[in-house]
Amino acid sequence: MPLPTGGASAGKVKVYNASGTAHIIADILGYFGPTGGSFAPISPTRVLDTRTGTGGVSGKVGPGATVEFTIRGVGGVPTEGVRTVVLNVTAAEPTVGGYLTVFPNTRPDASNLNFVANQVIPNLVVAQVNADGKVKVFNEQGQTHVLADVVGWFS
Repeated sequence: MPLPTGGASAGKVKVYNASGTAHIIADILGYFGPTGGSFAPISPTRVLDTRTGTGGVSGKVGPGATVEFTIRGVGGVPTEGVRTVVLNVTAAEPTVGGYLTVFPNTRPDASNLNFVANQVIPNLVVAQVNADGKVKVFNEQGQTHVLADVVGWFS
């Protein structure tokens, strides 16, 4: 749904809370323009799993660590013409609460996935691909396994 363009609501998003009070944090990680590239959905394919070494990374990702994995040419993603991918990213067996950030080059001050200790939790992430055809994942604290399944891509 496009953002409103006129009046007092222009460019604004509404957030609803059904009951009680809550702190709201909203991170802007990008946008889709009216003439953006086309989306190509694919069958979900595991492209990163630190439990098994899929994607070239083995073992839990440590505190403050960043791992990088190739996405172009893997799991049904073409080797050329891919600028952005849609991933289902999962934190598995984290030792403490924290977050993961998925990014192409310079890490933003935003999270894509928040978790608590011993939780297994996924989140859908739209991530840019860097010039080398790779995506990076940063783990804020503790240690956690990281999984990523690609579900589609944008040209």
